[in-house]
Amino acid sequence: MATDLSSSNSFPFIYVVSVGTTWSEIVLPIGAKRVTIGASSALYVGQNGASDSGVVGTHKAFVTSNNYLELELKNDTQRASSIFVAAQTGTASVSIILE
Repeated sequence: MATDLSSSNSFPFIYVVSVGTTWSEIVLPIGAKRVTIGASSALYVGQNGASDSGVVGTHKAFVTSNNYLELELKNDTQRASSIFVAAQTGTASVSIILE
């Protein structure tokens, strides 16, 4: 089920969501310029070709355990409205930091 953070308008904004091994959609607010994602467990992060509750496919980034991945968000018409996260195994509590 998607996590909708689109109404967040005070930054930095920190949110923790529990995810399994299928894609979980994170809907991003328009005002955020950067998103940082991490967990104590290893994660996958994706966007193109991903869908909420979908199987993790080929096009993904890896985030090792106890680390963060920081992504700069563009402010133009090509900006993605959401990103997708999944645990590499089991479940993970994912920290999402919007700036």
